Amino acid sequence: MSESRPISTTGNNEEGPAVVDWTQVSDDAIRYDTDDKEETMRAKAKERKRRKVAEQAQRKEQARLEAERAAREQAEAERAARERAEAKRAEREAEEKKAREEEEKREAERKRKAGAGKGDEAGTSGEAGGEVKRVVMDPGPPASSS
Repeated sequence: MSESRPISTTGNNEEGPAVVDWTQVSDDAIRYDTDDKEETMRAKAKERKRRKVAEQAQRKEQARLEAERAAREQAEAERAARERAEAKRAEREAEEKKAREEEEKREAERKRKAGAGKGDEAGTSGEAGGEVKRVVMDPGPPASSS
């Protein structure tokens, strides 16, 4: 049995080997260098099988690329969600800090007013605000025993 191989009919008389991309040539445009119909059919079947394998590999590669793209999109979505959660947390912490500072200011104001109120009460009894008057008890003249 002779080895069959596809050959191209280009219609020109150029000499030398031509490089042909057989995936771009239709089955009908390919002529085989054999007169044996069975051998030609086997060669065409082999070529169809090769094309099918090539298409399958291309689909597999496309699926792999699509999976990579989907994984990148998923990772991007997760990163964006983490950033949004971090921003919300930071905003909440800032609000809590502001609320604590306002509460501390109100508490300090209450203490200041309470301290001022006590100072006013102390001032009405004749003492200077915040000063302590020292009182010494005088026992008076010595008592005579009679």
